[in-house]
Amino acid sequence: MKHFKLTFILLFTLLLLTTPVHAADFEATVTRVIDGDTFKFKTYLLDVTISGACRMKNYNAPETHGAEKPQGLKAKQYLIDLIGDKPVKISASRKDKYGRWLCEAPEIDKEMIEYLKDYPGRDKYIVRKAP
Repeated sequence: MKHFKLTFILLFTLLLLTTPVHAADFEATVTRVIDGDTFKFKTYLLDVTISGACRMKNYNAPETHGAEKPQGLKAKQYLIDLIGDKPVKISASRKDKYGRWLCEAPEIDKEMIEYLKDYPGRDKYIVRKAP
């Protein structure tokens, strides 16, 4: 059974890495919010737990350090409140240079883009229009 699980994980990872045009859609539990546009997640396939980091690709949130820290911490808290304890539907396409999955989540994207529209310099935060 362990051999089957390992084979399954390797095939799933290979599928994600070799199919950049098609996204992998799945439901996940958010385990930690890093900032307003990045969070860690875990999901289950059969008996296998898969975890990773997700970087939202449709918007940029203010940073949680430096000059943007106050706005960044507010955006982080807004994302925490938005996600809560409920599962999140994610579409992951590929990894960025930091090893995070580039993701879309229509419910999160729509709310966060609406929230960031009120930020000064909002043009640098919104990458795409809300779905």
